[in-house]
Amino acid sequence: FEWVRERLAFYGSTRTYLPVWAAHGEEELGLKLHAMSKKGQWKEMAKELSDDHVRLFVAVGKHDQIVDAIKDRYDGVSDTVYVNQVPGVDPQVPAELIEDIKKIPVEFNRFRDRFEE
Repeated sequence: FEWVRERLAFYGSTRTYLPVWAAHGEEELGLKLHAMSKKGQWKEMAKELSDDHVRLFVAVGKHDQIVDAIKDRYDGVSDTVYVNQVPGVDPQVPAELIEDIKKIPVEFNRFRDRFEE
C-alpha cells in the first residue's frame, strides 16, 4: 500500500495530472505535490496522500478481497487489469487469483480493424 502511495504521489506531482486532481476536488494537492517535487521532497510527498486518496485511484485489497475491489473500482471504466509486483514482496500471485481476475466481465470485445467501415 505504501509503495502504491509513493507511486501515486510521484505521478500526481506532474502538471499533466493536475486536471485529474481537479476533477476530484483536489487541485491544491496536485499543486502542492508538484511544488514538492521541484524541491526534491520525494519521500515527504507520499505523506500528503491519505488512504482515501490512494483508494480514489487504486483497487486495494488482500487476495480474498481484490477481485471485488477491482469490480467496484473499475466496472465500466476499464477493460484491462495489470497485476504489478511490488519490489521486495514475494512475486508469487496464486494462479487461482489470476483466474478469478480474468473472470471479471468486461464489455471490450476487440479493437476495430482500421479497414472496417
